[in-house]
Amino acid sequence: MLFEAAVYLLAVTNVLSFLLSAWGALFILWGAAKAARRMFWAEAEPWKGPQIPRLEEVRTAFGHRILLGLEFFVAGDIVRLLIDPSLNDLIRIGIIVAIRITLGLAITREIRLPALAPRAQKARVGG
Repeated sequence: MLFEAAVYLLAVTNVLSFLLSAWGALFILWGAAKAARRMFWAEAEPWKGPQIPRLEEVRTAFGHRILLGLEFFVAGDIVRLLIDPSLNDLIRIGIIVAIRITLGLAITREIRLPALAPRAQKARVGG
């Protein structure tokens, strides 16, 4: 009875880990497709004038989708760690989480810098 419960729990955690990782990958891919479509239309309409603010919105939205997808990847890794908490797996997932956090901070900084630039410019000009 206990063995059957363990096998069932192992199967459920494997499926949950896979689904979380797959959802993260799909979310990033969906964000990439949506960003590519929006960028194409921003570039395909030159008669509307410079599209820099619109492209910044695309970049910001895509960055947020990447970050959310990475969170699902981390969640899938944590669920996977619950199955077999060996020291090697713990170290590997710790390194992966550190890399993802660093990447997340870099993306967040990249997203926020263009948004802060107009405010800083207005403050220097006095407006």
